[in-house]
Amino acid sequence: MTLLLQRQLDFVAAARIQQFRPSRFRSILPVDGSVPTWADRVQHSEFRMSGEHDPKLIGATGPVGDLPRPTISRADAFINILHFGYSYGYSIFDLEKAAQTNINLPATEATTVQGIVERFLDSIAAGEHLATKGLPGLFTLTCSAATAMTALGTGAVPLLTACAKAAGGTTWLSATFDEIARDVEASIKHVEMETLENRTANLVVIPPDRMFYLSTSRHALTNVSLLQQLQAAYPGVRFVSWSRANLKDVAGTGPRMITMATGEDVARMIVPQELKDETPIQQALAVLIPQWVSTAGVLVETPTAICYTDGI
Repeated sequence: MTLLLQRQLDFVAAARIQQFRPSRFRSILPVDGSVPTWADRVQHSEFRMSGEHDPKLIGATGPVGDLPRPTISRADAFINILHFGYSYGYSIFDLEKAAQTNINLPATEATTVQGIVERFLDSIAAGEHLATKGLPGLFTLTCSAATAMTALGTGAVPLLTACAKAAGGTTWLSATFDEIARDVEASIKHVEMETLENRTANLVVIPPDRMFYLSTSRHALTNVSLLQQLQAAYPGVRFVSWSRANLKDVAGTGPRMITMATGEDVARMIVPQELKDETPIQQALAVLIPQWVSTAGVLVETPTAICYTDGI
């Protein structure tokens, strides 16, 4: 590789990183890059424990050698890591022009690929590639009428339906603040109940149109929006919008709200390799820069800390 080409590609790479725009999933899920880039799958271990709730009384009349012990069983599962390739490049005429004019190569193609990859990861995080590529996502915890099971078949996730509204139906678009607050409170309490109060929900994810409705609907006297009222009512909860939530209910035609306790031990996005440039390849009249990224989708370890609400 010539010094000119190396300098130009360094500039393009720096411009690509500088113009990087993270997708919404990064503000919802922790991104785990600790898995080795050469790995082809991630192991998920589930421990189930059972035993007596109360210890046996010991003493003068109690047992000494026959004390209760918990029963612990372990089940291992795996999710595959998939690698995806991309590329961008320049013709020899682009390189000649840069050499003669001392004007850097345009970074448009490289930054475009960056945006495509980021949106692709965002769609994977939502579970839109479970059927085609086997990559689990936050919305692909398969639901039934009462409960939902994770894509790995471990644990149960509550599935709620928004409460009936006085104006008819269940949607927030015809609801009062108290009715919307009831839906949010029910989902928060379900997380606490399903985790036996070991976790408290701190994130509510809703579609953008519902967020817009909450932001623009205001009290006639105080001029305070429904969103501001919710934020005041639940100060420890963060409300964010995600376009991927638009058509994620059971039927796949309506909106879904996700309420969850965040953390790597609840759910995280496995990305062993962010988008990376490899050694340029010299072609007949061009230079091609191959790129690749790898991911295993979303690993859910504490499904009971996640709650779905449909019909909003």
